[in-house]
Amino acid sequence: MDHERALRGLLRHRGPHRRARRRRRVAPPRRALRRPRDEADQDVVFAVRGYRVPAENLLGEENGGFKCIMHNFNHERWYIVAGANRASRLVVEECYKWANQRVVFGNPLIAQPVIRNKLARITSLVEGVHAWLEAITYQMQHMTHAEQANHLAGPIALLKLFCTRSANVVSDEACQIFGGRAITQTGMGKVVEQFQRSAKFAAILGGSEEIMAELGVKQAMRGFPNARL
Repeated sequence: MDHERALRGLLRHRGPHRRARRRRRVAPPRRALRRPRDEADQDVVFAVRGYRVPAENLLGEENGGFKCIMHNFNHERWYIVAGANRASRLVVEECYKWANQRVVFGNPLIAQPVIRNKLARITSLVEGVHAWLEAITYQMQHMTHAEQANHLAGPIALLKLFCTRSANVVSDEACQIFGGRAITQTGMGKVVEQFQRSAKFAAILGGSEEIMAELGVKQAMRGFPNARL
């Protein structure tokens, strides 16, 4: 095209000291982090070295990045609980369907007391997490951000701990209910199999279970009176 020829003419050699050069932009090196999740959900690490960032691009105060992260932790942990418990509820639903459908020695699986006991256990855990989440959500809607940081940081941390511990129980009991189908990536047990691989993510992201326990108790003791038995 004419405009392309004109551009090539501008970039043509004009002498030993007048060569027009196009700067080649070099992307920072990167590598993918492989995780046992959906192929559409993969993390990538960018190694940025030797780059200078203009001072006007600074977000917030200098050396205050950690405060920005901490500022959002309560909400991050809240939505982790919401997502993790929804996944647990889906697994419980699959267990009820399978126990009602599967016939063993002429009787449905749900006719066995041990199966009903497992269903009762995981149902109670999921409903308990949901009820606590509803209570926390109501409080968050009626508190300022400063009030949430003061009064809800501990309860939200303990809620996340309770949620991820419950998810482990749900995963384990669901495997026992589904049997061999729980370790197949396709078919009627695929939801349970996928949950086994992904349930641990909620226990790590947003703060590990040990950190959640520590934070919850520390927050409780902060306002605890000097009481004695």
